[in-house]
Amino acid sequence: MNYIDKFKYIYENYYIASIEEEYLVDNVLIASGTNFFNDIFSNETYTIDKKGNTFHNKEVVNYLNTKNKDNHINFRHALNTNKKVILQCGLHLLYDFPTPLQTTKEFFFDKLFSSYERVVEKMRKKELVLFIYQGWEAENLEDNLKARTQYSTEKYRDYYDMFESILKEYNLPKSSMVFLSSNLYGNDIKTKYNFNVIYDNSLELATFLRLLPENIDMSLIDIDYSFDEYLENVKTNNSIVCRLNRTKHPQRDLMLYYLHRLELQDKSIIDHKFFNEDNILRDGDFFDKTIVYCNENKKLSHLKKYFDVRHTEKKYWETTYLERDKKILSKIQSDLPYVASPYEKKEHTIHSNLPIPYDVYKKSIFSWVSTSLPDKEDMMFLNQSTFNPILFYHPVLWYGYRNTTKYFKDYGFKSYDWLFESENIIDTSDCKYERFVYNIYEIDRISNMSRDELYNKIKDNKDTLIHNRNLLIDCLSIERIMTKFYEMINETEI
Repeated sequence: MNYIDKFKYIYENYYIASIEEEYLVDNVLIASGTNFFNDIFSNETYTIDKKGNTFHNKEVVNYLNTKNKDNHINFRHALNTNKKVILQCGLHLLYDFPTPLQTTKEFFFDKLFSSYERVVEKMRKKELVLFIYQGWEAENLEDNLKARTQYSTEKYRDYYDMFESILKEYNLPKSSMVFLSSNLYGNDIKTKYNFNVIYDNSLELATFLRLLPENIDMSLIDIDYSFDEYLENVKTNNSIVCRLNRTKHPQRDLMLYYLHRLELQDKSIIDHKFFNEDNILRDGDFFDKTIVYCNENKKLSHLKKYFDVRHTEKKYWETTYLERDKKILSKIQSDLPYVASPYEKKEHTIHSNLPIPYDVYKKSIFSWVSTSLPDKEDMMFLNQSTFNPILFYHPVLWYGYRNTTKYFKDYGFKSYDWLFESENIIDTSDCKYERFVYNIYEIDRISNMSRDELYNKIKDNKDTLIHNRNLLIDCLSIERIMTKFYEMINETEI
């Protein structure tokens, strides 16, 4: 069967339902409903703008356009039908409990199965698939929690151990549960568990699902935006770097600080709400190690002045850097929140959970993307911030996980090493501090490049930027996820 046939099979043979209540423990959310399959099976999902432009597989879009039925129904009603059901839930991992795995099982899975006996009954008959979504971050669900002192009383080794035990305890077929994870390392790990997990770019789809305020036109995605328009904007844009984030993280504070240290704040489009100056002034390990890299590499030597800070608190406050830093930090605090798009100021939705409108990408040239937890060696995550700028031909410079570029290319995208000469070092270095120094090096180097040179480099690599954009519009993660899902739910039990 080809992809479209597998897509049709799932659509035509399953109702789609979501759990309808929130499962909590001590007011901490464990699980709630999700709309992943609702979006996959809605023709409206694939319509980008009012002109009828679409993304993903044309055959899938045309098929959905011919269907008038909505296969999403009420959870309780779905349990009382003879039709197969995909029951969706979003799982939130617990780490602030002494037994996070036992707690998750007791307060979600056991509670769900005891409250709705038909769920277990239909799962045993292969009439219901519990689809568990955890695509927001690249969690390592094989992380051995039991080995940690704070979880010493935990019954299960890791999340997959818990999932497998649930299948055995409730006498459920393997095909009755499918987990979706964004941790791309999972595809390369030979797991010992007999449990269905799909590892893929879960948030690639989210680039096109833009829940903007009603008075902001969806055409801001502007699928008709041409490479020639981008080139013209490269000529005239005042801002070079696009540096966006909605959530707080020490590395994002560091980058904001260094944009000011490099005096590039006025050449950047910045979105930043929370700022903790201690992430700059108190991170002695950061200054210790970054200066080592500047000393060891001649190419970085000119950056030494930016990292040559005495890192111990007492000595630091005695240095002549004090007044300079006080001015920068005071300026940052007074300018908060940094708002990238005028739409947010205009509509009073500053730093809500809504997406940042896409006008920012037309006003800048390349994007600096920060992923969470760059020091984690067991996680690999291509987040939504990776995909958004590609729609507008932006080259992307990452500060994130080791091997980010490698996995980006593994999914068919082409790298940006023609612009970022340190891309390979950034991607392969074991040290997050070294990766950060080279990020600063690239931002400084490109921001000081003549506009003609930058324009010509981008023009000469037109094919790469168009290829990446077209591949994103194809959104092949949907095809991979749906194909694997089909195979898992139809797998012959051993």
